[in-house]
Amino acid sequence: MLFESLGVATGLVYGPYHYTDKLGPKFLGLVPYLIAVAWYMMMYPSFVMAEYLIPSSWTGAKRLLSVAAIGGLIMTAWDVVMDPIMVASNYWVWEVQGAFFGVPLQNYWGWWLTVFTTFVLYLLVTRNRPSVKEAGFDRLAIAAFMITGYANVINALTDDLGGPALAGFLALTPWVIMAWVSISKNSTGKAN
Repeated sequence: MLFESLGVATGLVYGPYHYTDKLGPKFLGLVPYLIAVAWYMMMYPSFVMAEYLIPSSWTGAKRLLSVAAIGGLIMTAWDVVMDPIMVASNYWVWEVQGAFFGVPLQNYWGWWLTVFTTFVLYLLVTRNRPSVKEAGFDRLAIAAFMITGYANVINALTDDLGGPALAGFLALTPWVIMAWVSISKNSTGKAN
C-alpha cells in the first residue's frame, strides 16, 4: 500500500495514474484496499517460484538478492497482461499514453522495484528462520499463479486485446515451466 499510495500521489513509482471507483473504498482516498489483496495473492506464488529457481547452494546476500530479483521479474510478468486489461476495463487510468498498449514502461520497473524491495525486507526479517519447502503445497502456489496468469491471457483474448494476451503468455510461460521443473527436481531429491 505504501508503494501504491506513493505512486498514485506522486507518479514517481509507476508513472502518473489514478484508480477509478470500480474497485471499491480506497486507502487515504488513493488506492483501493482490494489492491493490497491482489498484490499478496500474486506475490506469494512469485516468491515460492523464485525460491525454487535459485539454487539452494546459494546463501547469504547472494541468495537474498537473487530470490528478490527473480521474484520481482516473475510478478512483473503477470502484470504484462493484467495491466492492459485493467486499463481497458477502466479500473485505473494512465494520465500519459504509455509505450506498451497504453501502459508506461515505468510501470513495469515500478512493479519490479516494489516486489524486489518487499522480498528483500521479508527475507531480512525472516533470515534466522529455517526455510521449509513443501513441494505439494508449493505446487498449489505455482498452480494458482498459472490459473490467474493464464485466465488473464484468456480474458485479454476475449476482450480483443490480442497483443497483451500474446505478450502475457510469452512473459508468464518460461517462469511457470522453469518453476515446475525445479520443484519436480527438488521433490525427487535431485540437486537444485
